[in-house]
Amino acid sequence: MSVLDLIKTDIKKIMYNDPAHDFDHIMRVYKNAQQIIKKEKVNETLVLSAVLFYNLDDPFCKKRMPDDKTWTLDHFFEKLLKLEFLMNTKSGKIEAKKRTKILKDFLKQLKHEI
Repeated sequence: MSVLDLIKTDIKKIMYNDPAHDFDHIMRVYKNAQQIIKKEKVNETLVLSAVLFYNLDDPFCKKRMPDDKTWTLDHFFEKLLKLEFLMNTKSGKIEAKKRTKILKDFLKQLKHEI
């Protein structure tokens, strides 16, 4: 299952039955974005992730505790961004620091898109 499929599954679980902003609305926007992506040179995963998260409150866990059992993106905050500080070897710390930067850059760009 792709990252986008995981995000869609999570979003669908928590969306309320609001005809203006329910999951079907998000999927209409998603399909429109897919059409635009075909014409533009953009990061498809990033744009489609932004579409899925655009209607959510606090997707970056600024005012709430991360819950990666409910939100796929929360796994960044619940675990992945902490790994750098949990490594025991010098080479492990170096590699984890590189990967943490990649994750932070992704989140920064996603935040900009949302």
